[in-house]
Amino acid sequence: MSAPAIPAACAHHPTQGGLVVPYVSFEHNGLPVFGGLDPDKRTRAFENDLCQIRERPLGQRYEALTWWATPAPGSDWPVAGSRT
Repeated sequence: MSAPAIPAACAHHPTQGGLVVPYVSFEHNGLPVFGGLDPDKRTRAFENDLCQIRERPLGQRYEALTWWATPAPGSDWPVAGSRT
């Protein structure tokens, strides 16, 4: 199976295995860890309204991914990804 085509807006970004490496990706030994977030880059993107993929300003319209969370039994803290 081949990797999907890279959008023109991301063509100048680094790739690994044919996939664009998101700006906020954690790196280990110089290689991106897909799904791993670098806490400093994530914070910078959030505080400055930057795209987590392209490191560019989001502008007025943007989408966000969210998920349901419910408190763990005996706790006030949510368990990520859990549903009621």
